[in-house]
Amino acid sequence: PKKLNEIMLSSAVESFSKIAIEEGFEPTTKVIDIKELQVSQNLTELLGTKKALFVKRVRFLDNDPVMLENNYFPLPRFKELANYDLTGSLYS
Repeated sequence: PKKLNEIMLSSAVESFSKIAIEEGFEPTTKVIDIKELQVSQNLTELLGTKKALFVKRVRFLDNDPVMLENNYFPLPRFKELANYDLTGSLYS
């Protein structure tokens, strides 16, 4: 199987879950925090909005924590995202 760091680098542009499964790991996710917030000027420029939905998750491979993931989704476009099960792949 791929080394852990290769999976982590690959998942930046592909689905972490998909890559992990292809390499024989069992990926799981725990949502730690989800909230609407005002973002910094830098994020405002990137997202095109001053408000975002912030989602913090811990990603696991075979029950071992391997990544702390912080995502910012522009509001109001992704407001309904908070109503979904975010323990799976956000990519799919």
